Amino acid sequence: MKKIGMILAIAVSLYGADNDLYDNSISLNVGYASTSATPTPYSGMNYGLQVNRNLNTSEGTWNIDALQFSLSYANLNTAARDYALRLGSNALWYIENNSDWTPYVKTGIGLQFFSGTGKIDVANHFYGTLGAGLEYQMRGDTSLLGEVTDHLSASGENTVRLATGLKYSFGQSY
Repeated sequence: MKKIGMILAIAVSLYGADNDLYDNSISLNVGYASTSATPTPYSGMNYGLQVNRNLNTSEGTWNIDALQFSLSYANLNTAARDYALRLGSNALWYIENNSDWTPYVKTGIGLQFFSGTGKIDVANHFYGTLGAGLEYQMRGDTSLLGEVTDHLSASGENTVRLATGLKYSFGQSY
């Protein structure tokens, strides 16, 4: 049994990927969000799609590792709002290490659109993002990811999102 475990560990490390081997990636995720909306707090399941453009940043520590363009859908389940659609742009920084686990942080801005009949403050359509996550490289072009993201609207409404997903990387390798 130990030999099988060692063989699996070696195989995973041989096929493990560095996060910036490819210059493009796409990820699909599903999660749960909790929002501090006044006067009624609500929460619900949400789905997302992120498209990343990874940059070759071998020359500096604080250079952006990836620019992320995101589209996400959140089911809000409230009387005033049925769903939110978010379009955003993020900057990601990966924390390099020698394992297949790659932590990252991100920050960004975006626009969000709501359905429903309730009055929505115009400032709620603009938001800032701050988040952190962890990727596990399953093989050279595929990884699992988990992240927590805080979306803060210009009016002060705060949405915390916890999500997990699958990321596929493609394009030219560095």
